[in-house]
Amino acid sequence: MALPEGFRRTFFKNVSFPLLLVLLLTLCAAAASLWLTSRQINANVVRREQETVRASVAQRLHELAVQQYSITAWPPLYAQLIRPTLDRQWLDENVGGWLYTVFHHQQVYLLNARRQGIYAAIEGLSVSPQAPVPLLAQAARLIDAASRLPANTPLAARDNHVSLTPTRKLEPRGFAAFARIAGQPVVIAVSPVRPPASATGPVSYLLSVVPLDAAFINDLSNHHLLNPLSFSDNPPGRRETALTLVDPQGQTVSFLRWRPQHPGAEVLRAIWPVIPPLAILLFGVIAWMMRAIWRSALRLRQTLIALQASEAQALHVAYHDVLTGLPNRAMLDDRLAQALAYTSRQSDCVALLALDLDRFKQVNDSLGHHGGDALIKAVATRLCGLVREGDVVARTGGDEFLILLRDVKGREAVRALGLRIIDAVKQPFALGGRDIFIGVSIGVALAPADAIEKEDLKRKADIALYAAKARGRDGFQWFQQSLDESLRAREALADDLRAALQHKETLTLHFLPQVDITGEQIVGFEAQLRWQHPQHRYLTSSQLLRVAEESGLSIALGEWMLTQSCRVAQQWPDRFIAVSITPVQFYSPDFVERATAILQAQQCDPSRIELGINESVLFNQDAYSLGILLALRASGFTITVENFGVRYASIRHLNHFPVDKIKIDPSFIQHMGQDDNAAAIVESVIRLGHAMGVSVTARGVDSEEKRAALEQVGCNELQGPLFSKALSEASVATLLSAADSASSPVDGGR
Repeated sequence: MALPEGFRRTFFKNVSFPLLLVLLLTLCAAAASLWLTSRQINANVVRREQETVRASVAQRLHELAVQQYSITAWPPLYAQLIRPTLDRQWLDENVGGWLYTVFHHQQVYLLNARRQGIYAAIEGLSVSPQAPVPLLAQAARLIDAASRLPANTPLAARDNHVSLTPTRKLEPRGFAAFARIAGQPVVIAVSPVRPPASATGPVSYLLSVVPLDAAFINDLSNHHLLNPLSFSDNPPGRRETALTLVDPQGQTVSFLRWRPQHPGAEVLRAIWPVIPPLAILLFGVIAWMMRAIWRSALRLRQTLIALQASEAQALHVAYHDVLTGLPNRAMLDDRLAQALAYTSRQSDCVALLALDLDRFKQVNDSLGHHGGDALIKAVATRLCGLVREGDVVARTGGDEFLILLRDVKGREAVRALGLRIIDAVKQPFALGGRDIFIGVSIGVALAPADAIEKEDLKRKADIALYAAKARGRDGFQWFQQSLDESLRAREALADDLRAALQHKETLTLHFLPQVDITGEQIVGFEAQLRWQHPQHRYLTSSQLLRVAEESGLSIALGEWMLTQSCRVAQQWPDRFIAVSITPVQFYSPDFVERATAILQAQQCDPSRIELGINESVLFNQDAYSLGILLALRASGFTITVENFGVRYASIRHLNHFPVDKIKIDPSFIQHMGQDDNAAAIVESVIRLGHAMGVSVTARGVDSEEKRAALEQVGCNELQGPLFSKALSEASVATLLSAADSASSPVDGGR
């Protein structure tokens, strides 16, 4: 086939040139990144070596002071210095000779309180006691500092310089500094020789001079495994680095130079030979890709031509579901319009069945999307095997199907088909090596009995389906006018609730007291929502939450409850507020962040708020739920499982989640004293909670006998009609005020 005009030019512009440009930019970026990384590695190594040398030099100065201190702190030395006549032989052996032989102090001087030399030794041999004037000038600041500072002081070093001035102190009770004496870089160390603590007397000074010679250098190099070090009067060369040594006046004494290691350069040299072959390989891959794309483009062109020539295939794609091959919504609308037009001229009726699979989401989550697709295809096959040849089975999206029945003779035939569909879908599906069980809910609308317009008939079938699903799994529901009215009423109620959330005048919280096991002390309250509707009067929490979930308002309503609970918690110190969290709110995005933000806005202590989660969270056992609970606990909230025990199997899931409290479902409490099983379950739940370190609250306590029985088995907290009903905020304030003054906190319901 001849190439279309301009195909080569377009291909080069849209494919070849961009690919080559991307490759070139990638190679340049990789080379630049490698080079910059090498430089950074080298810089890091140089910095670490400088820090090592700086610390080593500082340590060496510290050692000089310690060496001097071993002499100056020796009481016999001070005793010798205050004698009328010095015993020079003793000083040679114990001061000059000892410091030189053991520590290599080349010059050692003892100065009296007037800073006059009284003893001197060079290389361990006694010489004239007069210290050289240049040396005394360099040491003057150190002697001044030593005379003023009795306390131990640490060495300080900064940047590239290691220096010691009178403001930079050295432990213990001594000072050291770099200096240049007779052109030779040295370290001068001065320590005071003080009388014992129990005596008084003049202070003398021990002055040592240690040359910065080969021994000093070798000690630093060998101890830290560095390249050879050297002292120089000149700054470091191009490939060297150095530590600048300065005297107390800030003048440069010498440069401690060395050639640092450059591992980054070595890595670069090792990798660089690989880059050209790699670039050639990448160019080859790009060339191969462009050739493959060229061929694919040609094949695509041929395919498009073939598709344009096949009008029937295009129509099939437009009117059929891709996954199952069933008619889609567009074809169903067309067939439904035809059926309704035909029905208007005949006595027969049309039935539209709306189907929605039960438990499909759980199966899809378990098997993955591929497993879910396989299940949808298997369901479609079964449905097609149950209808007549002229009927239409359409997939309208997800796990939803519509079945159009034409020429229906009566309701019984439709009902019989619906029951067969329910029975067929209930049979196991073999997927993924195991049997999968699901169900189906069906809503039915008839024409012309229920509607004669296409959209109206579909809407009423959906209303019937909604009612069927509300009754549970595997439901079959005819459309009834009351369902439409009920739906409209729920929609109106949802609109009213949305308006109430915006204005908040008719929404209030009531608070059900929770008491200790004796029933005599209020320990907290459970927040319960109330809505003073203009027509329906007060709506309870359960009614409100059901409307909120159906209308998508449960998150906003839950956040309003949490905000109000945090507000009133500030007014009732030492008592917590329990707030129920719906599953929709719990799994909403950023729930933890929004709950924490509400706390901060209300300046509420999180330990005063109990968040009650649904027992179903325990059954999920997924990492996402666990992460939410851990984050809430980390924020300071108390976590409570509400209505615990309805699913008794949840007991074995309790230890997988960070829970602080469980509330036993009222159904078990109501049957205590009447049903031994209920009492046994309550006792086992309490014992299990205590074994796991979890507090237990009993709900629905309505008699003193039950309270006493719960106290006997170790229950922690109680709530119910025996103690009080849910009270308004004002009533709670009055109750607490009376309780605090009379020390009898609970009398609202007893």
